Amino acid sequence: MPTPEPSVEGTPGPDDVPRFTPGLLAITNAPGLSVRSRPGTAQRRITQLGVDAELLIGMGPIWIDDLGWYLVRDADDAEPEFGEGWVAAGFEPDPFLISRGFAPEDSPFLGGFADTTSGEFGPVRLPERRVTFRWIAATDDEEVCNFSVDLSGDSGDPVKAVRTPVGAFPASGELAPDYFRANDELSGRVFVLVQSECTWAVTFVQVPRRR
Repeated sequence: MPTPEPSVEGTPGPDDVPRFTPGLLAITNAPGLSVRSRPGTAQRRITQLGVDAELLIGMGPIWIDDLGWYLVRDADDAEPEFGEGWVAAGFEPDPFLISRGFAPEDSPFLGGFADTTSGEFGPVRLPERRVTFRWIAATDDEEVCNFSVDLSGDSGDPVKAVRTPVGAFPASGELAPDYFRANDELSGRVFVLVQSECTWAVTFVQVPRRR
């Protein structure tokens, strides 16, 4: 069995990390897998999971401490219970996480992307404007990298979303539903335009209606 957050022989890189789409389910494939408050082996451990724990993929992977990390939510009734945290995915062909291959009907994650370079990604279909946009960016280099994101609908000019330098610690943030209400063009199909040399991940999250 693989061990959580190992010292891996060889030089696996971001391309060796298993890829999961935000909103889909995965299960753990390693005993004692750590759930951490932020991505990174030195971050606070929230809990540890056994094999076959079911997780909802929220965002990632982001490459930190020579591992690819996913934001996940607890998706089963078994102990231990937790709300949300980050887990290392390991590397193919024997990763710490494996796909269940389907999305639960109540998944709040509408779609997301992750990479280590610039590009245009999408589209993601936003069913309504009760949506948030979450992001995280990091660098393994000593030099600061810049992280820039615009969002664009099928028509109209791109809308400024994120502009931030990223230094020694990962930077993260969230655009609230007010941002989407103020930009009517960001409905239906939305594209994500990234300019960055950071390692980064983004996701769209549907906000439940108030009862």
